[in-house]
Amino acid sequence: MGGHYPVDIAASILLALLAIAVIDLLFCNRRVTNAFERASSQGLASEVIFFLWLFEVAEGFKSAEHIANALAKLLN
Repeated sequence: MGGHYPVDIAASILLALLAIAVIDLLFCNRRVTNAFERASSQGLASEVIFFLWLFEVAEGFKSAEHIANALAKLLN
């Protein structure tokens, strides 16, 4: 039917709360925030790479899979 069971929703809420707590703890650490500040101050190229990496993570690396499949077909 395309729906979710209540246990799916409850588990996703718990996972989201856990992820928020972990991120909050990480960004309270000054070394972590300094690392992100250094990475973001590297210039446009690093920001574009970081954006593309986040985009791939968000969509489950599907476009990377499509590119790999296209390359495999070209090489055959």
